[in-house]
Amino acid sequence: MLRQKIQISYWGWETVNYLGFAAKSWLVGAGVWCEPQRQEGHKD
Repeated sequence: MLRQKIQISYWGWETVNYLGFAAKSWLVGAGVWCEPQRQEGHKD
């Protein structure tokens, strides 16, 4: 019983870490992709 709880909490923690990492990566990627487009728009 205790092992199952530890395993579930471990996977839950891994999922939270992965989602947080994915969110940061997405935000960084979105910022990288948006900036050049904004600069090009200003040039026009």
